[in-house]
Amino acid sequence: MDEGRRSRWPGVSCESDAWPFSPDIAVFEARRAVGQLARTLGDGLNPPGLDRLDVDPVLRYIYAVDVLEAKLARVREDLVAEARARGVAWAKIGCALGVGDTAAQKRFRDGLRDGRLDELTVEAMTCWIARQAATPHQLREEVATELAGVTPLERLEYLARNALGSLREIDDLLALAGSEPATTRGVLRSACGRIERVARSVIADHEMWDAMADWAGRPRSVDQTNYHASTAYLLHAMRLLVFALLHAPDAESGTVDQFRRFLAEIRRVYAIVLLIFERFDVGSAVPSPEDADAGLG
Repeated sequence: MDEGRRSRWPGVSCESDAWPFSPDIAVFEARRAVGQLARTLGDGLNPPGLDRLDVDPVLRYIYAVDVLEAKLARVREDLVAEARARGVAWAKIGCALGVGDTAAQKRFRDGLRDGRLDELTVEAMTCWIARQAATPHQLREEVATELAGVTPLERLEYLARNALGSLREIDDLLALAGSEPATTRGVLRSACGRIERVARSVIADHEMWDAMADWAGRPRSVDQTNYHASTAYLLHAMRLLVFALLHAPDAESGTVDQFRRFLAEIRRVYAIVLLIFERFDVGSAVPSPEDADAGLG
């Protein structure tokens, strides 16, 4: 888009920190949700079929709206299912949806698929474990020994330094799993064990959770307060590590497929954590991931 056409837009640019503002609070929250997704994922939110190196950022914001609309449809289904579990009548659910009770029941009577119920159960378990981990408690001896003298900031720095290297290592391990089946299980088992130890050393200490909760930071401008959410994102990264560990297979009885699925889940989580570290409100507190060391340590 040339500068002449761009200048004729009368509103605040979507790329501006000020863009979320609206006298309509619902529009403010909607814009903020779109902007947070676009800023966290960056060019990872590139519209399919378009070259990420030659895309006007506004197209990513448009695509973010489309992505969120799809996710909101699933959230709506979850909420209707929760309402039914609470015993709320279809007539009242219909009122909330702006339709009659018959239309609401016809649309949502099948409830959630079993797989979605399992996903929600794991999410709830993740939140429960996170609350327990964040509550002051006595660390197990082996964890206390491993963390002796290591501050929460140093652990956060370790994650940031090694995020890219960890992704590369996992990719290599997943490729190895398909090329050398004879030695695959032993290699994957060892790697998964190391990854578990690193993740547990981060999430097992309540002082780490306290440090992330206190990491408010300070926006550099009034407009940046619209997107400044370092505490929320850092704690989200912590919960993601808990979530990933719930997928860890038993070291003795785990199968190759189970180890591979765990590595794939860890890879997905590390990729999100890396994006979180690159956010402006989080990145100022941790070293650049561009200086990553290889391996998990």
